Amino acid sequence: MAMPTATSEDVHVVPIGALRTTALALLRQVRVPPEHAAQIAEVLIDTELRGYSDHGILSLGRLIDRCRTGAVNPTPKPRIVREAPAAMLLDADQGCGIIASRQAMDWCIAAARTQGLASAGVTNSSHFIGCAFYVEMAARAGMIGFACGSAGQAMPPPGGLTAILGTNPLGYAYPARRHDPVILDMATTASAGAKISLAAQLGHPIEPGLLTDAAGNPTTDPRALGNGGLMLPTGGYKGFGLAMVVDCLAGVLTGAGFALTGGITHGQSGHFFWALNIEAYLPLHQFLSRVDEQLDQIKQARRAPGVSEILVPGERGQRRRRQLYRSGKVPLPTVSWNELGRLCADLDVPAPPRER
Repeated sequence: MAMPTATSEDVHVVPIGALRTTALALLRQVRVPPEHAAQIAEVLIDTELRGYSDHGILSLGRLIDRCRTGAVNPTPKPRIVREAPAAMLLDADQGCGIIASRQAMDWCIAAARTQGLASAGVTNSSHFIGCAFYVEMAARAGMIGFACGSAGQAMPPPGGLTAILGTNPLGYAYPARRHDPVILDMATTASAGAKISLAAQLGHPIEPGLLTDAAGNPTTDPRALGNGGLMLPTGGYKGFGLAMVVDCLAGVLTGAGFALTGGITHGQSGHFFWALNIEAYLPLHQFLSRVDEQLDQIKQARRAPGVSEILVPGERGQRRRRQLYRSGKVPLPTVSWNELGRLCADLDVPAPPRER
């Protein structure tokens, strides 16, 4: 789903360092330990810099509210409950999914160095925001990474009118030499749920084919989602099939909630990760050269009229992040700026300075 284009009046430019300082202060106010706060802020700001505002600062607001109400444990102590040489199950202690997810992918990367391929499941968790950050961890370590997570109830089975599976995102990443890593991060629904919720906040219609009302009638009104509306799978029945696989790996296999028992709070969420050591198959330098050749061939494809450049998954977001880091500033949409202001006022934390 394409987000509404922001004008200069819609954005508030904030220094990245100041935004990080504010995020850390807000998290500390709800008892999140400093080490965890730093990990959470890094993922959320990284997501914002990639251009996914619906999962950036807005997610910080949702997380803080959940910590304050007890829906998320602000001081979790994740623990390994099962471990084998190439597989591990981690209990997230009902904490923010970011903490356990980073630990799980770190474990996969370390284990894959000797085992060739290693996987980790996370149970008793909450929303982990998105797949991109975790799979990029593997790619930056010279590996191929995979991540997926269960996410409550939003999507009915084909022909049904009961929301049973969630947006159930999945992601892959693999490294290149001359190019950025390829990073695919997608919901198995035709749009991320947060994007539809954001469109409802902004009063913008959504594209056709993303949502139906509770009776199964197509709609472009995002407010339908909050009134029993049903999210549609990406690619029709194929997207629902992918969502079922995610639900099995992240929910059924890990012991977390699945299908009608899944959720993104109160320890109902589960996640699943793996890292594949490229060196178990090819020398890394040879693989990187072959990926560069793959990407060159794709990007040199004959372009349709009006298309200035062929892009591959994750390229736009990584390019934006790099440009913003160089400038030291990030433009926040008004809805995100207002959410930050609400949090700062509620928790008595100074808001970051803005340039406009």
